Amino acid sequence: MPSPLRLLRSDLKELVNKFDGYMRSLTFSFTMQTRDDSIKIKDYVIQIHELLHNVYNISKDKHQQQNFYGQMDLVIKKLKKFQIEDENANSDELITSFSNITSSTNNIDTQTEIRRQVNILKILKNSDHIIRFFGVAQENSKIGWRVPIRLYECIVIIRGSSARMIVINKQPKEDRSNIPKNILFCSLFGGRSHLRPMLDIAEILIERGYNMTLLASGKNELSSEYPAVKHISLGPKVNVKDLENDGINVELDYNGMIKIWELGVKSYKRAYEKYKSIAEDYNIDLIFCDLLLNDACIDAAHTLKKPVVALVSVLQMVDPKPYKSDPIFGCKISLENESILERFRCSFVQILRYIYSISDMTKELNDIRKQMNVEPDQMALGSSKVSLTLVDTFFGFELPQALPPYIQEIGPILSEKYPPLTPELSNFINGHERVLYVAFGTLYFATTDNNNILLQSFIEAINKKIIDGVVWALVETSKDDFYPTLKLSDGTQVQTLPILNNEHPHIYITKFAPQFAVLNHTNTKLFFSHGGAGSTHESLYTGTPMLVLPFAGDQMGNAQKLVSAGVASLLKLTTLDVNDILNKMDSLLKDENVKNNTERLKVLAKINSKRKYRAADLIEYILHSSSFIEYVNDNFLKEWVPAETRMGFIRANNLDIYAILLSITFSIVGIIVVTLIKFIRFVIGSSSNNIKPKKD
Repeated sequence: MPSPLRLLRSDLKELVNKFDGYMRSLTFSFTMQTRDDSIKIKDYVIQIHELLHNVYNISKDKHQQQNFYGQMDLVIKKLKKFQIEDENANSDELITSFSNITSSTNNIDTQTEIRRQVNILKILKNSDHIIRFFGVAQENSKIGWRVPIRLYECIVIIRGSSARMIVINKQPKEDRSNIPKNILFCSLFGGRSHLRPMLDIAEILIERGYNMTLLASGKNELSSEYPAVKHISLGPKVNVKDLENDGINVELDYNGMIKIWELGVKSYKRAYEKYKSIAEDYNIDLIFCDLLLNDACIDAAHTLKKPVVALVSVLQMVDPKPYKSDPIFGCKISLENESILERFRCSFVQILRYIYSISDMTKELNDIRKQMNVEPDQMALGSSKVSLTLVDTFFGFELPQALPPYIQEIGPILSEKYPPLTPELSNFINGHERVLYVAFGTLYFATTDNNNILLQSFIEAINKKIIDGVVWALVETSKDDFYPTLKLSDGTQVQTLPILNNEHPHIYITKFAPQFAVLNHTNTKLFFSHGGAGSTHESLYTGTPMLVLPFAGDQMGNAQKLVSAGVASLLKLTTLDVNDILNKMDSLLKDENVKNNTERLKVLAKINSKRKYRAADLIEYILHSSSFIEYVNDNFLKEWVPAETRMGFIRANNLDIYAILLSITFSIVGIIVVTLIKFIRFVIGSSSNNIKPKKD
């Protein structure tokens, strides 16, 4: 019986001969329905003839074309069989395999022919055109489309017993020669979690020929991963640890968050001048702003009359809805099932308190703006100066709502590549089957009391065999942030320093961990996180359930969304308890519903993770649109702005029409009521007059 390799060689040789016959006998036959079809097809014919003539020296002689239709089905069948038998082999491997079978002249000719055909196919595949033959079946005058069979991106049209072929050119490369090319990415906060989503979009734009400059606080920790992006430092990194005395390491509501927002106000003048200077020096055409604390970025773009794109992870802050709220206001993320009193408190009372709380800060910011001849405005999250707002989230995790065109959800933004595990970390995780990964981002940290509660929980979870290993990334936490000893539930005293020095066989302490690689490992079963947007997205993408301990900002809202989605449990900094942690760990690892929900959201996250390319497309569109005008003004991208923003609340919601309808209704009802009253009085009066007095 012939060997599989010999059969494969035979099939490939026959395929080569059939394909060679096809290339020499290329002909066209079309079914056209409109004049436009005719024009397009003529253009396709010209293009493909030029391509084939240049690549293969094919003449227009029809003498060799008569056997084409009968041969094509055989070619496709052989190709399909060939692809199934050797799906993973590339062209170079095939040539090498066949070149060492025998030394006969016939096989040498075969080798030469294979090389020639492979080179031709490579040129065709990599050219700006593709040949497609696609299947069409006609039955009872109805055309049904079948699944195409590809031949190096070629598809065949079949109608009944006759075959017809249409050659379609691949979409030509976008002409970007006249589109402005210089984009400035700005982040006041900096840090991996805020820079990585921006840089992932930047990387796509760089591949399309755009020039990217990153202006961010601190050192660019991601420079090795994004070498094509030029980085300019905005100054020292914003360090929230400086606010430790203000209670930044405990759960923050909007009053506590004001302490962080004040950092943006204090940095405004320096940041604004730097943004404006760099934008002018580098002839920037569009400014892309990380929106956190970054009013200066929005204002610099507005002053220079440049289009501005904003990136944010909190949808409610840029497009608030009356049926949604945020834990930062002491409310639930959804008000759907809340009482009227709770909805009144969250929709009006808390919002008014919030506006009052930030009024002094807003006044201070606008005073600085006036000093710098910048137009006063509200805080950046609600600024009307933004051309497009990109939201790093996705519905399914995010509560659903309608969005205007100038606000686009494009998350989760995830990188194409991530740093791998270090050898030490890889060995540790490979040696444990149920690993808990712990990380609270690059900005936040717990109190010493809570650090000890966490460490005690991890030790007891290992002792009770809930988990068998812990990887803890202590980015903003030092060894001094733990007590020297801790007491376990059974009374055992444990020294913390040896554990922090990695002397415990089942606990691995590190200053930094390649988070995605850790979460993506099959032995990582649970993620103990602060609930930041980046961490949440990576956890959902890898299908890792979460134990969430939120500190501030969007983390509390993310935690509630994760719990609502059935993939996480929530802890609170103010009531952190060892037994509560252990019970929730155990429940997350054993609950089948959690496993099903993580798998469901894993699929959804992977589907939506491709939308960063849409973000790049939208930025390109804005740049293209800006090339037709001298300066960006209020009419820029008007096609994206719904009429309701210009009509006002009353007109946009037809409240004036409803008022008229109510007036008409009340008038009609009033007339009817008055008429009835008069009629009743008339009837009563008539009855009284008809009653005669009795005679004595």
